[in-house]
Amino acid sequence: MTTKGRPRFPFEPLLLIVTTNQKVLLLVVAGLFGGPWYTEAANILLVSTFPGMSHWLMFEHVINELLQRGHTVTAITSYRLRSDASDESREPQRYREVLIEPIYDFEANGLPMDEFFKSPSFSNPFFKMATLWKLGLETSEHAFECANVREFLRTEGLRFDLLIAEEFVQESFLMLAYKYRVPIVTINTLGQTDFLDQSFGLLTPWSQVPHFMLEFENDMTLPQRAYNVFLSLWDLYNRKYYYLPAQTALARKHFGHLEATHGILPALEDLERNISIALLNTHIVTTKPRPRVDRMVQIAGLHIRPPKPLPSAIQTFLDSANNGFIYINFGTFLRSSNMPPATLDVFLSVFRSLSNYRFLWKWEADSGIPNLPSNVMLQRWLPQNDVLAHRNLKLFVSHGGLFGTQEAIYWARPVLFMPFYGDQHQNAHKFEKAGLGLTLSIINVTVDRLQTTMERILGGPSFQQQANRLSAIFRDNPIEPLGAAVYWIEYVVRHHGAPHMKSGVEEQPWWSRSASVPPGGRQQLHRSSLPIATLSSAAAAKRARETTPTFSLTPMVSDGLGHPSDASTGGFDDRASIKSDQLGQSRVVRLANRVKCENHNEPWRDESACLPPPGTE
Repeated sequence: MTTKGRPRFPFEPLLLIVTTNQKVLLLVVAGLFGGPWYTEAANILLVSTFPGMSHWLMFEHVINELLQRGHTVTAITSYRLRSDASDESREPQRYREVLIEPIYDFEANGLPMDEFFKSPSFSNPFFKMATLWKLGLETSEHAFECANVREFLRTEGLRFDLLIAEEFVQESFLMLAYKYRVPIVTINTLGQTDFLDQSFGLLTPWSQVPHFMLEFENDMTLPQRAYNVFLSLWDLYNRKYYYLPAQTALARKHFGHLEATHGILPALEDLERNISIALLNTHIVTTKPRPRVDRMVQIAGLHIRPPKPLPSAIQTFLDSANNGFIYINFGTFLRSSNMPPATLDVFLSVFRSLSNYRFLWKWEADSGIPNLPSNVMLQRWLPQNDVLAHRNLKLFVSHGGLFGTQEAIYWARPVLFMPFYGDQHQNAHKFEKAGLGLTLSIINVTVDRLQTTMERILGGPSFQQQANRLSAIFRDNPIEPLGAAVYWIEYVVRHHGAPHMKSGVEEQPWWSRSASVPPGGRQQLHRSSLPIATLSSAAAAKRARETTPTFSLTPMVSDGLGHPSDASTGGFDDRASIKSDQLGQSRVVRLANRVKCENHNEPWRDESACLPPPGTE
């Protein structure tokens, strides 16, 4: 494994500070349980190609933390990494960007943004799914055709230890894991979905778990359950037989040259089944309970940080809002400046009527608005986390995106939801029912409806009380989300893809997954889940086995003593317990018993040989 950068310990040495006569004695205890266990600096490839700035903001925090911990990161992305002023020790040579330039233009590719303010079609779940798949194929193709990405893919001799990929309609880039023979960790910005359940071997109970595009609760009525089953089956069928094959064809187009050295390329379904850990943008507050497996880790709120000072003009405007202010932001994808003139007039009329409040509005046009009321400030870009943290904020007018809703909950802000597309309708319905706010359609909105809805939230103390309650639950976590994400990323590196976390059920057809697992020990359950290739015939499979070396993800890793060790020559079975300190950062205390695997032939396929003998645990 690459050892560039400094090693970063999952726990700092224990410091005992004794103060006597203004002198400080530091006693460093570094040898807990036979010595510290750490992850050597890894060389990580990160892919987030979808042109959504809110998605990228989440990845920025992960990248910055990985760099601070000494890892090297190469990112294929549409956005540049903003400098983190809090980390003066970052070494620039350990971060490389493969920029997708120019950024995919939605309007130029046939998606007029003003239609979101006028057309009800974007609330139709079938239309939303079809549009999402279409955008996924087009944005992925756009990224592959970018000159920087083509040059990167042609570069020979690159080696990585791990692929971190966004799981959001860009599945063709999972083929990078096959190219570099590395484990996969995904960050699911959309949260937990049915197709993720399928790849992890879960049977989603459609009678209790509504599709993420529907505004249903878990206690669905019989007609709602029937509709949910129909949409879920439609989604499953079209993703399996239309969308994923199209993404697979796209991957074969740009990775086809690998067949000369790697053998027949696998289908993307096989790569999805080989995901080691899925980091989910979910939380018990934002997502109803549903079945999960250990490889699914919830990290919602990872992107929320302590507030920073606002630009002076904005700070002064908000500080002087004696009765409070209302914040309006419809996300990074939509532009308020694209709204129809009639809708704009409605908003301006309400602003004038509610003259006791100030309004801060994300407005993307340079031209501004003629005759703008004096109690309104327009800004092209706003640091939303810092705005929501301001003490004078009374109401957040939002499209209901998952990231913004999580921030509103964290900072305990009531919300007026005006959903447009995707999961926003479900989010709005869910949190209106939870008492966080109210929902209003922006299509054909009137002055009376908008003003009345705002006044209901502003004048109803129950909304603020519910916001406080939800915030307390959202903040109450055993481990800070960013620390949890980085811990599991490093865990996959330390344990060579963590194959022991796979049950093997993901390899079974759906109709047999409800049966109990047959007895026979861990060998039957713990196995490599990525086949060499997906072939159309038995003959092709036989040829692939004869001409292609077995694909086992075995990067160079540390043996725990600071020495590199090839995973193919052995491994360790480690017992770990996770703790958290006052700051919520993960800490790992490792026990001393480490059992060397004596079976050097196929450590991934027979992990039972790596287990300690009975009585030694």
